[in-house]
Amino acid sequence: MKTRLRFIMFVYLFNVASVNAQDPLVFIEPAHPNSGDVIRVGVKVERCNTMPFENSQNISSAIDINGFNIELNTIAYIPILVGGTPCPPPYYAYYELGVLSEGDYSLSTWIYNHQTTFPFPLNFDPPPPYDFIDFSVSVAPVSVVTNTQEGLLLAFIMLLGLGIYQVRKYSL
Repeated sequence: MKTRLRFIMFVYLFNVASVNAQDPLVFIEPAHPNSGDVIRVGVKVERCNTMPFENSQNISSAIDINGFNIELNTIAYIPILVGGTPCPPPYYAYYELGVLSEGDYSLSTWIYNHQTTFPFPLNFDPPPPYDFIDFSVSVAPVSVVTNTQEGLLLAFIMLLGLGIYQVRKYSL
């Protein structure tokens, strides 16, 4: 009886761990962007959906950047599934946000059916949001040019001084 209970607990804990280890619904690339980096958003496509997909206006996405709030509205072909329909494995569709200035951003993502038009009709009832994420864009690191004559001379003097110090230290 104890062995069976232990086995059931092991299976339960393994299932809980595997559910928590799933891929994120939405992520950004690079993971820790700096100002000046081109930022892309990856959106997980599941359940036989097709993304990106164009609506009747030939639009596949609409990105609204309002200060530090970003809304990504994407169009997907969402088929009506009949039981037992095989689906391909999940994949990611990528959308480019461009270069953002430094700061803390919030990204909300919505996925709409391919029959949706932009701007939305007045009586439009939006679906629930797909996912929300927060991310920060850091200051770009400062690059110091050392391949000028002055920089190379300074590096040579520093290495020469370090070499003389090491020789004197170990020669005594």
